[in-house]
Amino acid sequence: MDYDFGIAYTKSAEYAVKVTMSSFRNSNYIHIREYIFDPDEEIWFPTKKGYALKAEEVDSIIYLLQRASNQLALETKPTDQLELNFEE
Repeated sequence: MDYDFGIAYTKSAEYAVKVTMSSFRNSNYIHIREYIFDPDEEIWFPTKKGYALKAEEVDSIIYLLQRASNQLALETKPTDQLELNFEE
């Protein structure tokens, strides 16, 4: 059973990273893979660039990505926020 969860982010007009799920030899895999868009056929095709996670690996990866996201939030300043300096 294959699922396409959609585009995680676009790298350019013709390249995007997608998250999909597929089965192979009775095991489920989550794929995080770069895709290229074919404008003639209007279809996204997978490239070799990417990673396949076994079903039992997904939760630990999600946990670590959430920790990384939380750390990034602490260390980075939002770029779209207006900052006012009243000390002048």
